[in-house]
Amino acid sequence: MKIETVYSDGDRVYSIVRSRGPRTIRSKCSGCDGVGDIILKNGEKFTCPKCVGWKVILKYGPFKWKPYKRVIVIDKVIVRKEIGNILDIMYVELNTGTEFRAGDLFETRKEAETACGERNKLFAQKL
Repeated sequence: MKIETVYSDGDRVYSIVRSRGPRTIRSKCSGCDGVGDIILKNGEKFTCPKCVGWKVILKYGPFKWKPYKRVIVIDKVIVRKEIGNILDIMYVELNTGTEFRAGDLFETRKEAETACGERNKLFAQKL
């Protein structure tokens, strides 16, 4: 069986990766207007129940896509058969053995940066 791949051994490509954990998005607490306390009309002061005195609300956003830190040199191509007849093609980085999916590899850094922007925008819309 002959399998066509986008990249070959020795090709230099750029990758994008997801951040390791969800992004933390900080926003000023709307309950206390970012003060941390709520003051009643009679002058009594209480810790804001919404932010518990932290002055900000933490919201966890999606993973953030970013360009991989260096150019990748393809060492080998791995083809795995998934469910049914779907093939999963992985590209292995020279020296590190890190595996990358074809959809996360690009010929130029500019293409990788553009893909990161598009994916991050897509995930931001889902918040």
